[in-house]
Amino acid sequence: MADRRREMRDAKERPRCDEAERWAGALALCGGGWRLPTLQELRKLYVPGSTAGIGYLTAGRRFPAQMDPAFAGIGGGSWVWVEEEKGASGVAFNFNQGVEVTLSRTEMSLSVRAFAVRPARPEANQPPS
Repeated sequence: MADRRREMRDAKERPRCDEAERWAGALALCGGGWRLPTLQELRKLYVPGSTAGIGYLTAGRRFPAQMDPAFAGIGGGSWVWVEEEKGASGVAFNFNQGVEVTLSRTEMSLSVRAFAVRPARPEANQPPS
């Protein structure tokens, strides 16, 4: 996804926080410069009433991400790792509830995703000729 200020990619795996940080930093796609998004960047993607993916399943009920359906690839998760940390814990954004959550940096039982963002390159904002 691209807009005038940011480009974004989604990891196809559900990494631990440290793995997510390494994946984003090592992403060489289109010249590199990728990182995990900030909490503020993820909050801008939260769209109450919209759904993407099938959502987290617990007690027979699904809790889908509330974001543009263009993000349907989020699959069974509603959480995305955030660049910020809280001590030894990692921070994620819960797209079902629109809230910040603090998780163990080694969290593996929940379906936490990793997105990578970077400043948009001028050539990405040019209309096709």
